[in-house]
Amino acid sequence: MKKGFWLITLLVNITFAQNYFETGHIGIKSDNFGGLSIYSPHMITRQIDRISLLVSKDSMNVFDYMGDAGSVSQPNVVSSPEYGDYQLSVTIDNSYSNQQPSVQAEISAFGWTGSSFILLRFNVTSKETAPFNSYLGLEILPIINNSFGFEKVTLDHPQSIISINKKKFIGLRFLSNRVYSHKVIEWVAGYSKDKDFYQWLNSHKFDFTYNAGKDGSVIVTGIESILLQPNSTHSLWIAVASADTLTDLNKSIDSASQKIPQIVTDFEDKEIIVEEFGLKQNYPNPFNPATRIEFSLKEDCRVNLTVCDILGREVTTLIQGEYSKGSYSVDFNGSSLSSGIYIYRLTAGSLFFSKKMILLK
Repeated sequence: MKKGFWLITLLVNITFAQNYFETGHIGIKSDNFGGLSIYSPHMITRQIDRISLLVSKDSMNVFDYMGDAGSVSQPNVVSSPEYGDYQLSVTIDNSYSNQQPSVQAEISAFGWTGSSFILLRFNVTSKETAPFNSYLGLEILPIINNSFGFEKVTLDHPQSIISINKKKFIGLRFLSNRVYSHKVIEWVAGYSKDKDFYQWLNSHKFDFTYNAGKDGSVIVTGIESILLQPNSTHSLWIAVASADTLTDLNKSIDSASQKIPQIVTDFEDKEIIVEEFGLKQNYPNPFNPATRIEFSLKEDCRVNLTVCDILGREVTTLIQGEYSKGSYSVDFNGSSLSSGIYIYRLTAGSLFFSKKMILLK
């Protein structure tokens, strides 16, 4: 009797634990281990078999789906979404495998009724006892129109957009960080080794175009190394879109990007303070076309505030001169610049600070 009751209870739990949503044009489903599948136009036609998280610690230790991911909380559709009309969330870690790096990830997908895009948020928290430099990234396995193989994978590096097509177009855009490395290989059994993942994530090389064979492609894309402090969290935001043409795909990705300013607080870094000198994250961020930068000075000193592009080339000087102790703000207008990541740099006396900001048009 107990066994029969347990089976009935399990079936009831499965029935009511909804692990997917669809907007009318695109859908997403999560398994217990944070593997995300993308469907379009409805939940019967899969376009991406799996999107899953990668978190490196060193050349022999990378958190990945096959070797590390375990369930903390099962996927469920949230009744009151943080953003949009739908939210699907799941939490994973690698406590069961006891492998490095020790991390926990809260993964959420957000959707809007009638839209052809979904926003993904990966909140990655370090459970290590010491800081470590990490390359965060994604492992992506396409299955366009329910069929593996013969898709074309293209990277638009300046826009951080990956497009995958075989009659149908699927695109992913890195929103919170620029693509640092992008590797595409042909699927082969046993490809998911930590040393290979690490090499692909930190290579700073790009496969701009790849034509898959009959077994299909494996895409490994990552961002530049970040410092993960114990119990600190880094948020990685990704837009996923579906369309029948490349033009419509780009429009959908742009529409997804426009949702980000409404979610600006999730992009703000912690304020950088050295004693009472400080540089805050610009607000809003991402921005279009104007944003505000705030900084504080502990004492009178010479100040220089500049904006540079991602290659370090100076775009403009916002402030230069002698300033008194206190707090200041300056507005920056990027209407004459193209979309992308920019760096703003503050020199205050002998101290130096810098932060990234994202211009999305």
